[in-house]
Amino acid sequence: MNYFPILILVAMLAVFWFIAIRPARARQAKQRDLINQLRPGQEVMTTAGVFGTIKDIDGDTVQLEIAPGVVIKIVKLAIAETKPEGLAEAHVADLQAGIDTDAQSAESDSTEPR
Repeated sequence: MNYFPILILVAMLAVFWFIAIRPARARQAKQRDLINQLRPGQEVMTTAGVFGTIKDIDGDTVQLEIAPGVVIKIVKLAIAETKPEGLAEAHVADLQAGIDTDAQSAESDSTEPR
């Protein structure tokens, strides 16, 4: 009896396991650990790229302050990662610097003769 086709199939399944399923399970475990370690006061980034500070945790939802006095309610699973203190403010400052630079270049372009 020829076992070669069966061995090829088993090898293909093993390769699929190590390439697809095993890394996905590791990512799921990492996300589960992140969700379980959330605490009020932490700065986080959501899966949509919104930065905020956790104000309250209630079951599967989180009250997230995204601007002074602006609090939104999201599900815990929408939190992609936690950020070190001050990183969100630094990112916003960088974006504002880029916006100011663009605005200045637009003003200088409009004053040039055509």
